[in-house]
Amino acid sequence: ESAGVKFADADLIGIPWRIVVSEKTLASGSVELKARSAEGTELVILNQIAGRLKEETMRGDRRT
Repeated sequence: ESAGVKFADADLIGIPWRIVVSEKTLASGSVELKARSAEGTELVILNQIAGRLKEETMRGDRRT
């Protein structure tokens, strides 16, 4: 299956966050983060992704 199909499936079953790692984002030392309910994505520095998700979880903001 293509990445798009997998992303759509993840949205359908309610996975609240998607982290995309690609050659392009890794080259810049970051990953792409998308909340299921958000229209866009944001780049997050690779070593900050765990802290960012923890912060969102502690806030209770699952953006669903």
